[in-house]
Formats: sequence, structure tokens, C-alpha cells
Amino acid sequence: MPSFYTDLPPVHVFEGVFDDANFQPVPDDWWAVVLDIQDSTGWIRRGHYRDVNFVGASAIAALRNAATDRDIPFVFGGDGATLLVPETDRERIAGTLLGVVRSARELFSMELHAGMIRVGTLRSEGLDIQVARYQASTHYAQAILRGPGVAEAERRVKKADGAGVYRMDDVAERPPDFTGVECRWSRIDSPRGETVSLLVLADRAEEYRSLFTTLDRIYGTDAERHPTLPGNLRLALNPFKLARYEPKVRRSPGHRTLYTIRIWLQQFLLVLFVRLKLTVGGVEWDRYLPTLSDTSDVRKFDGMLRMVMSGTTAQREQLNAFLQERHAAGHLVWGMHVAGSAIMTCVVFERLGDQVHFVDGSDGGYAMAAADLKRRLETST
Repeated sequence: MPSFYTDLPPVHVFEGVFDDANFQPVPDDWWAVVLDIQDSTGWIRRGHYRDVNFVGASAIAALRNAATDRDIPFVFGGDGATLLVPETDRERIAGTLLGVVRSARELFSMELHAGMIRVGTLRSEGLDIQVARYQASTHYAQAILRGPGVAEAERRVKKADGAGVYRMDDVAERPPDFTGVECRWSRIDSPRGETVSLLVLADRAEEYRSLFTTLDRIYGTDAERHPTLPGNLRLALNPFKLARYEPKVRRSPGHRTLYTIRIWLQQFLLVLFVRLKLTVGGVEWDRYLPTLSDTSDVRKFDGMLRMVMSGTTAQREQLNAFLQERHAAGHLVWGMHVAGSAIMTCVVFERLGDQVHFVDGSDGGYAMAAADLKRRLETST
């Protein structure tokens, strides 16, 4: 079904997300939906970083399934997400959001900040939200958000008394449909030694463009620094690990063991299909890993640039020197987390079609980079 968002002309080069001409204001009657895991840093420090990622990704799957049209704008932040939905979907999304909160509490013992705020309410206070549509690959169009309303919506939802926040008090809870969410891949070791999760908040578009020029110089091309190239991907085959996430949200307790056995068998078949380059069920399986890599969410922008990259220690030190120089000049602030691998949680509706693979650095990734950025902000004020 066409909508304001699906009708946006696509941007085909990522650096185009810094051009004003590619953005359109989100309609006043749309809603910014925010969910954020409370004390995510504490959960990560206690070793539950995969749980944090999975809860955030599964929430996106459930809210997309609840929408009239699954093609709605969303940004995954590692420990939460921001989505934009039309007024016509408000009640369905609100009820599902309540169900997502309950699911996170009952299945993972996590509490969520969750709420919605009308875009027009923010705009009336001078807090705009704009969106562009970046065609990351044939099968994945990524929403690019910008404007002070994005961060303000998150800030208000996190506050118990956030002004203008709709807390879904007048709707009935809906059971969330987590169809599509998967966690079937092992940690993805960096072939160059390090996986860097990077957050950058700059004062102007030229700073972001300069950063990408510097990244190309230090790290090489997009493909050279990509953390999920097909040759680096390894399927998870441990049944106990497979049972921890997907079956828990997609099946009732009595059916989880059978579901785990099913996906365990699917994993072995996938290995066979890919290695033998078979065509089964109308799917050319030798195309699957390249499609997965192309639809990996390794960089995004929601008023802040978020990236996951593979590289060497020497490259990261060069990048740090550049960022420190621009920070000292007052043009940007950044946060970084360094690990040896990446993790991936997937939302797959079609094996060679509609899908997105959320990538984060191991051991906390974006959430720990956000804590680093916050410390840097505090020491610079």
C-alpha cells in the first residue's frame, strides 16, 4: 500500500543522506514510536549483550507485523529502536507495543521504556523530524531520520513524566507477532582483528562527508571494512544457543523444543544448499549469503551516524586521531567500542526478498559506544 514513506524517491548513495534535498518532513499526524531497554549498559556488563540486541530487533519485527504496511521507517539502536507510524495504525501499534513490553519482561526479565509522541506535537515546539529513504540494496530500503525531534522523542519517552508522550493507557494489549525475527548466526570474527562500533554526532553535513573521505583513506572501500562479508559468516549449530532466542518469542513453552529441532535441521540443510549451490523451493541458495551481506544494517543515520566496521588496530588509531582533532575543533563528538567480532540478529520475511540483518559489535557495541560518547560530551561541557 503506497504511503508517504514508500512514495519517497530513493537515495542510492549513502553520502546522499547528508543532502537537504533528499529529506521530507514527516506528516504531523504520524507518530514517533520509541522503545529502549532500561539499564541496557548494566545488562551488557553482566554478559547479556545478545539478549539486549535480540529484544530490540524482535520489537521491530513485531511492530512491523502489526502495521498495515510493513514498510515503515525504523532505526535499530542496539538497545532499542525508533519507528514512525501513521495515525491510522496508532491503535494497532500501541496495543502491540504493550505486548512487546510484557514479552520482554516475562521472557527476558527486561523492562522497556516505551511510548509514542505525535510528530505534530514536536513540530509545534520547533522540534522537526524529517526522513529520507536510502536504497541500501535491492531488498532493503533504510529509513534515514534527522531533526531535533528524533532525540527529543527518545528523551521524553525515557522520562516518566515526558511531556506529550502517549503511554497507550486507552488501548487493549495485543499479543505481538514476532514472525520473521531470527538469531541463527555465530559471532562474526573480524578478518582484520577488530570490529569497531562507532557513533558520531557532528555539527554540519560537511563534517560527515569529511569523515567518510577519511574512512575511505584509512580503512579502504565499503567492502574492505564491511563486517559481514559472505566469507565471514558462520551458521550457529549449537541447539542450546538456537533455543535461547527465536523459539522463545515465536512459540509457546510446550512447542519450543520441536521448533528448535526444526531450525537446527534447517541450519544443516542451508549449509548443504549453499555449498552445493542448489535451487530448492524456488530459491537459488548460492545467492543467499551475498543477499544477506547486502541487507546488513552496518551503517545508519538518525541525527547521529552509527556504523560497524572491520579493521586493524593501526587503522582504528588513525581514525581516533582524526576524530580527536575534529572534536578539539568543536565540530563533532564521538563514541567508540572495540571488539573482536560482530553479532547479527535478523528480521527475514523472504529469503531472497524483504529482510534486514541488524549488526552490532560484540560485548555491547552501540550501547557501549553511546556510553563513551556520553562521557566525552560531559567532559567537553
